[in-house]
Amino acid sequence: MPSGSQDHDVRVLAGYKATISNPNTSDDAKEHARQVLAEHENEVESQANASDIKYQHRVVGGYKGATHNPNVSEGAKHNAEDMVAPVGAFKASLGNPNASETAKDHAKEVLENVADTTTTPSAADEKHGGAQETRAIAGWKSTLENPHMSHEAKAHARRELKARGIDA
Repeated sequence: MPSGSQDHDVRVLAGYKATISNPNTSDDAKEHARQVLAEHENEVESQANASDIKYQHRVVGGYKGATHNPNVSEGAKHNAEDMVAPVGAFKASLGNPNASETAKDHAKEVLENVADTTTTPSAADEKHGGAQETRAIAGWKSTLENPHMSHEAKAHARRELKARGIDA
């Protein structure tokens, strides 16, 4: 059961709904009631979308955390890495000069819905030219380990890693 102000809001909205179906109310009043109800629907929808995005961020963050948690089994860590790897691949495509603009636009679109949970740059970030480069390298390495990636993708990842002096 709704509480306090929620209960009040529910009753107000019910009043607007009643206004629309009441034959004794003016057309102006009915139009105003429709506008208020439409605004409320948009508000509820945007809150639901924000909630979905927060949920997605938490899921990805949970998988990332599982990969570093000593209490998580190796199988579960591998599964978590498989869940996080596509995020790394999308991030890597943004910095890839060989990726098409369409691919980069798609990657940006996907990544808008995913939290970037990185913190301060690590020693590896500094060694390889920054966080973006480190993420690209991680993406290529994960491509090599992922059994679902094509031979062409793995060959491309090997070339990119070799160009950076990293044995693959």
